[in-house]
Amino acid sequence: MLNENLSWRELKALNDLYHKRFTRAKIQKHPYIKFLFEVKGLIDHKPANTRVLVPATNFDSFYKERFESHFQEYLDFFNQYTFLKPQSNYKERDIRVLMLIANQKEQILEQQYSRKKFSNHFFEEDAKYLIPESSLEKAILNILDLKQFVGVDPKDLQYRTVLDCETPKLIVLCENLDFLLYPEVAREHNIWLWYVGGNNIKKLDHLPSIDYPIFYSCDWDYHGLVIYQRIQEKIPKIKLLYPSAIGKAKSVYSKNHNSDWHYDQSFSGLDNTIYSESTIQLIKQLISKKQWIEEESNDLVKMVDELKI
Repeated sequence: MLNENLSWRELKALNDLYHKRFTRAKIQKHPYIKFLFEVKGLIDHKPANTRVLVPATNFDSFYKERFESHFQEYLDFFNQYTFLKPQSNYKERDIRVLMLIANQKEQILEQQYSRKKFSNHFFEEDAKYLIPESSLEKAILNILDLKQFVGVDPKDLQYRTVLDCETPKLIVLCENLDFLLYPEVAREHNIWLWYVGGNNIKKLDHLPSIDYPIFYSCDWDYHGLVIYQRIQEKIPKIKLLYPSAIGKAKSVYSKNHNSDWHYDQSFSGLDNTIYSESTIQLIKQLISKKQWIEEESNDLVKMVDELKI
């Protein structure tokens, strides 16, 4: 849901298109806005004025389904934390992360992150994403009621973000954070989400006995499956969620993707004894086509429903 990578500025412009019926915001160069304009035909120029954008046919139904409730949610969040200034132009994913931080405040404070570890854990495994003295860092520290992050990380790194629900029917351990950014979806479907941070799975060494069915959601690429295999050694009962977004597979050479298959090794060097036959066939297909499936492209609820639990 966050692949559009929109900022608050673009989100507000789309909201203006819906409510005011026009916007003068210069947003057309954004790839997703350009897609809505040129490919989907949902946005148009005002007649005789190319500086003004107006909604085209079907824009209203599209906006109501994809953006309306989320925009109001973000606006309410800004109003709740008055130091969060919309003019800071946060990315939509950053807003979602800030909301998660606010909801997980006590849990986060217990774990005592340094800036780099915090950035790595919450911002797509990028330790440098969170810039010192940036408006985003200041917003996070304000939400957490901190003056600064701790200077050095504790030696025993046990960072685990858990999205609790009252009546879980299963646990889904996620490679990436994004499913946790929409907590209402998981809770409405009795899914207990855990996130430990990609490849940083040492913290799983100290888990208590797990009494629920547990599954792993990941990027279906070489690195994502290697992480699954390492987790499976620590939690033998864990099983892999079958992706719902097979039709959205991407080239392994797509932008910002750094995991390629090992074409000189059988089954890319993966352990084919721990996968189901259908999973093996899908992995072989991805390898042969030099493709991967991004975790965020999947529908969490659809994947869980397929389990028939």
